Amino acid sequence: MVDDFLMPGHPEIFIVSNIVENGRNIGAHGGAKNWHSDLSYMTEPSLGSVFHCLECPKHGGETEFASMYAA
Repeated sequence: MVDDFLMPGHPEIFIVSNIVENGRNIGAHGGAKNWHSDLSYMTEPSLGSVFHCLECPKHGGETEFASMYAA
């Protein structure tokens, strides 16, 4: 369930992680394998997203952004 990955005390922060503790993922994992737009289905989608990486892989893990304003 999506609510399982909200930071306690800060429900506006959604945790994305590939770490497993006690047999359970501590955050959403797997990601989208294809292009997608976060929360585009909402009446008022979010103004943006911020990723704060605590442990960065040497390879992989890319996130790309496209400006629909520029398009």
